[in-house]
Amino acid sequence: MMKSRILKDDDIRAVDHNNTDGEYGFTAVPVEWPDNLTGSQKMALAYWEDAAAVFKYMGRYVITDGSGSLTVWGDGSEEKPFEDPLAVLDTEEEVRDFLDDTYREAREDGIILPFPDDEEEEE
Repeated sequence: MMKSRILKDDDIRAVDHNNTDGEYGFTAVPVEWPDNLTGSQKMALAYWEDAAAVFKYMGRYVITDGSGSLTVWGDGSEEKPFEDPLAVLDTEEEVRDFLDDTYREAREDGIILPFPDDEEEEE
């Protein structure tokens, strides 16, 4: 189980612009990334360089970037630019899969190099 954490001054703050009661994500609980990550998952986390955070919100894990968006919002205008979370997931395993996907995509784009212990998936 992913442990909750205390927000620091420079941490990403969660926002839900669609929340009609005006609380805007105050019920979102910041949580730690999973323990016991694989080498490639750690590299994916390092790739984000504190530019992503995971929250428990409305029973799901929401991974967001610096915008803090917990839900899809906006109309694309200057006043309401499009914002959305990076991922909305149900389980800790899906959070790990998100990190695996991030690593794979960054590796394919040449942003990070393969981790020595990576095993290629059979297609």
